[in-house]
Amino acid sequence: MIFRAVSLSSTEIKRRLSWQLGVLIFHGETLAEAVAEFNRYNERRLVIRDPAIANMRLGGTFQAHDLDGFIDALETLFSLRATPMPGSTKVIELQRR
Repeated sequence: MIFRAVSLSSTEIKRRLSWQLGVLIFHGETLAEAVAEFNRYNERRLVIRDPAIANMRLGGTFQAHDLDGFIDALETLFSLRATPMPGSTKVIELQRR
């Protein structure tokens, strides 16, 4: 196994460690990556129903446990629709409007 040292700015280090304070900071991550992060911290789960939106890039700062705030931002800024998966109160599907 080969390891390489990588130099990171203090801003990038703070962003990568922000989860320790209950904050998720996205700076160009894909929707799929952001959804995976939110799913780590919430009982309710997000599922990307439309694969065409999985690679959308986004940025923003969110409280890790504020899933509703994240969903509101997606619906407002990206014209996505979040609906409960039929038969489940804990799974929310994301798709285009």
